[in-house]
Amino acid sequence: MNQKIVQLQSHWRVTLDNKWIEQNSNILSVILPGENYTNEKPLMYYSRKIALELGLDVLSVDYGFQISHEDFEANTGIDIIVKESEQILKECLNKNYKKIIFIGKSLGTIIQSKLSKEFVDYKQVHAYLTPVDETFRTMMNYPCLIITGTEDSKMNNLTMSALKNSKNIELVKVDGGNHRLECSDSLKSIEMLSTAMGILKKFMIKHSTI
Repeated sequence: MNQKIVQLQSHWRVTLDNKWIEQNSNILSVILPGENYTNEKPLMYYSRKIALELGLDVLSVDYGFQISHEDFEANTGIDIIVKESEQILKECLNKNYKKIIFIGKSLGTIIQSKLSKEFVDYKQVHAYLTPVDETFRTMMNYPCLIITGTEDSKMNNLTMSALKNSKNIELVKVDGGNHRLECSDSLKSIEMLSTAMGILKKFMIKHSTI
């Protein structure tokens, strides 16, 4: 296992130190966190851990506004994050990867959908953790896993109905889970995390070959 730091001078006047862990895999797993949900939060931490357990290379992408502790303006900020994330990812793709597995949470799911269009030469797989309506403005013809909570209001019923009818999408609803896949009961929240990560691991095992 070899860890590198992929640096980028961000629009938000900070240096991003993105962790890239190599395990001699020809598959790169890209972790994209949420707006208020960094790469050290449970869903992202264990997603990275699962990818490493499966022998994949892993790139954890950070956002400048999080590091600088600035407010996020979606109207301009999303395009900036996409551009910066694309630059970071391209630095890693000089290696001979054959497939990219994107794992995003909330804001990260919007970013991965936009990044997907920039890397059409690669096989792709997408795991969406608590996505939002904007994530699916354009549907993709790639294998997708969606994990959302039944108490998550960030995705409306019309979006949910459209997703159910897509043959490429595996949709899983975690009973009682909110937008963080948690609830008011701490032990039940841990169970929700375990359920979500178990589903993610099975999905990644299925798609961890070329």
